[in-house]
Amino acid sequence: MRFQKFFLTALLAFTPIKAASKVKWPNNAAFKVKPGSVNTGIFKYNFHCVTNYRNMCPKLYKYLQVATDSLTSILDESSKVKFEVFVDDFSKYRNDKTKDTIALALSTDLTTALNEKNKNYVFPYPNAQALKANFKDKDFVLLLNSFKSDPKYLSTIQDEVTNILLEIYEGLFTLKKLPYPYNERKVDSGASEIDSETMAPILLGMRLNATLTNSLAEQNDEKYGKFMAANHLPEIIHWEDTLISKGKKNFPRNGYDYKRIVAVGDVHGDFKKLIRVLRHAKLINKNNDWIGTDSILVQIGDLTDRGPDFKQIIELFMKIREQAQKKGGIVYNLLGNHECYDMQSGYVLISKKDFDSFGGYLEREKAISINGKYGPFLRKEMNLTMIVDDNLFIHAGLTTKYAQKGIQELNDYVHDLLTNAPSFDVLYNDYYSKNMSHPFMYEPMFDMTNKQSPLWTKFYSEGSEEEVCEEIDKVLDMVNAKRMIVGHVIQEYGKIRVRCNGKIFLIDVALSECLGNYGAYLEIRNDKREIWTRYIEIKPEKK
Repeated sequence: MRFQKFFLTALLAFTPIKAASKVKWPNNAAFKVKPGSVNTGIFKYNFHCVTNYRNMCPKLYKYLQVATDSLTSILDESSKVKFEVFVDDFSKYRNDKTKDTIALALSTDLTTALNEKNKNYVFPYPNAQALKANFKDKDFVLLLNSFKSDPKYLSTIQDEVTNILLEIYEGLFTLKKLPYPYNERKVDSGASEIDSETMAPILLGMRLNATLTNSLAEQNDEKYGKFMAANHLPEIIHWEDTLISKGKKNFPRNGYDYKRIVAVGDVHGDFKKLIRVLRHAKLINKNNDWIGTDSILVQIGDLTDRGPDFKQIIELFMKIREQAQKKGGIVYNLLGNHECYDMQSGYVLISKKDFDSFGGYLEREKAISINGKYGPFLRKEMNLTMIVDDNLFIHAGLTTKYAQKGIQELNDYVHDLLTNAPSFDVLYNDYYSKNMSHPFMYEPMFDMTNKQSPLWTKFYSEGSEEEVCEEIDKVLDMVNAKRMIVGHVIQEYGKIRVRCNGKIFLIDVALSECLGNYGAYLEIRNDKREIWTRYIEIKPEKK
């Protein structure tokens, strides 16, 4: 049982509420909670019930108590705030009636949402006259929704505590009240956005300087180690498994060869998290041997960089691919931008521990070369993109520009490039030291500045709904698929994101402890004609 559920059940059953406010509750016999002032040590707030539709106020009081207690457990004195809480029916003030939320953090003048993503509501808040309290010494106002104008939402609502918690968290971020590492949106910004032709001589030149290469790797270990030690947010965020879609419309075939497909996002060097996900999905056992005989596993790319465990990860995939061929089931691996970046001598995000696991970065180079132990797997067996049943899989996204080339043609072309790529010494000595270029190093699909690159594009995560949905309809029609599953762009707070009515699934949830330490995967149940997002509870490390 999840911590929040257990704690919430206990609170609802046993916790008394102390009266500490002069605010009068509505005359509603069903409302048993008395008005109270709460102080968790970090949060001090007064709770007011303006609209107690279907006795929501007591429930929301308890959800809020769990949310603030959870946040208090990971924050420090720098996050101390005072705020007023009101339960009101703010569903009636939506612009888009198809969307709603349980919590809104507002400025004390009630004119601005502190969470920049909450743009679906009318501001200044139209029912401000009903929110009677002194805001003079308060940091913000929190509205909790009674959903009186949207009662159907109550039958579908889930993740109440986490959504309230994150609304407060976003408010604290806007108010600059969060300590490290929560005051930063990203652990790092990744590689600088420089076109491939400009980048090639820089990368090839850097690898000749062993001191610089190892120093950068040691800095990465320090940076990610600091983040991992300080980050406890995933321990208090709990998403429920969610049924996204079902039915014949989304599964048009009469039958499927395998009962299910499991799709796993970017791993980034975290072996422990990878095996947790695969065990949770019942694809491997406690000995890390393949047991998914009725399943297809698709890993979406980015096994490497940041975390230290690339060697263990690639060896695991090579092993379970072979086991699946003998026992039943299939394991597919796709290329990510970071695999290709490594194979272009892009070492700026690699861990020193990663280098050391190979015996140094030059030994690592040999191991991933076409003649090395792992080279054929990376360069020949990992595809750029695949159609599996009704699903299009690709690391960052397939646009019409590349879809029209054909799936097989794209894979053949990339395999040929990677298989026949010259060594780094040849590239530097015979080309770039003489101011000459080589096609392998400036291939547009490997170029981070190419906004349509299947490995680098952020369009399907960051583009407008209208533009994205128009493009995905064209792409899916061209490749004869029902949906596209991508990674590459980290989705906030470990939650898989769905766009365009289930036609796009964004499954990079920052699995790696170096980047977020969340746990999730996509499960496509061919046998039941259902698609689920699955989540793994992240527990604190035992000291």
